[in-house]
Amino acid sequence: MDENIKKHLDDIVIIVTVALSFLAAIIFAVMMSHGQFFPPTLLAMLLGISISALTYRFLGGTDGTKFSIGLLGLGGSAALLLGTTWFVGDRLKSEFKIYDDYKSYRNEIDRLKADILERDTRLAETDAKLAVMDEKLRKMPAAQIELSLDYIKKLNPSDDLVGAIRRMVKTGEHPFPETLKTMPARIAIVGTIGDKSVYNICRDTYSKLYEKVDANSFIRISRSKGEDGEPVSEAVDRAGFIDDDICTSSKRQFDVQIGCATALRLFADKVLNCAQTASLRGAPITLSALPNN
Repeated sequence: MDENIKKHLDDIVIIVTVALSFLAAIIFAVMMSHGQFFPPTLLAMLLGISISALTYRFLGGTDGTKFSIGLLGLGGSAALLLGTTWFVGDRLKSEFKIYDDYKSYRNEIDRLKADILERDTRLAETDAKLAVMDEKLRKMPAAQIELSLDYIKKLNPSDDLVGAIRRMVKTGEHPFPETLKTMPARIAIVGTIGDKSVYNICRDTYSKLYEKVDANSFIRISRSKGEDGEPVSEAVDRAGFIDDDICTSSKRQFDVQIGCATALRLFADKVLNCAQTASLRGAPITLSALPNN
């Protein structure tokens, strides 16, 4: 056989050996990382074959390579193969935590259990600290309010701060407004309510009145009476909602229903008795949303 052909065949065989050995070692290593078990010696031997073949044929040969175990000494390719297997196998056992006996595995399991217990203990301590901090944070606004009120109570009635607060309350400045929101509406008087200071209201009107503010069943109904526009108002509690078929009707004439007694107080300049209150259907009034407290 021609020398060049023989050399090329040798190269092909060596290249295939290197590639297959290295590829098989990589596949086994990946499978081991996913829980499959293969002897570390097998992986080390495959890598040793790949490295020995590559070094022997393409990287300058193996002259001068020696490997000794006790009285056993090897040289050349055999030394490189066994040396690589020895070194790689030892590294694989270390990295994949492969032990030689049952006791080593038991010790490792005990160590991992201790680590888990320590972690759980630290986590429980952290949760306890967070709970204490959350409780302090929850109580902080109330504590600040109490501290501020105690400070104000100690002030003299003639102090500037007390005077400023008194003026704010008198003029209804924020945060002391008597009402939260106002809107125009129309009234109707119904006998079913009787003399109680209560009202019925359409749901859409109630939603607009308490839009973006805390809902409250109490509202204030007010109007101006007489030529001088004297304000008159009545705080009433909600008895219920008007039926939706009435509130969605195209012939709807009112948004709120009140009783005769409330109507006589609000419209004393227009009606004298309950029989006359029918004329008030559709009369304009002002609704005001009241704070919860």
